[in-house]
Amino acid sequence: MIINPEQVISAITAIANPLIKEKIRHNETVIKLLQQFKLDPEHPPADFSGVYAYALVEYGVGKPNP
Repeated sequence: MIINPEQVISAITAIANPLIKEKIRHNETVIKLLQQFKLDPEHPPADFSGVYAYALVEYGVGKPNP
């Protein structure tokens, strides 16, 4: 049996793609870039980690101390 490397890579990326997208959605840098280019969603993701990441960007990360 000959294993085609392209098929292996395609299978791996098909599995990893949703996982990577989920991690990127909660990254502060990605959120800032989306906001900068007006591409961010109207509402943050419904899960706790998504809401937390958006709250950090909006109210904490890179903001001056009161």
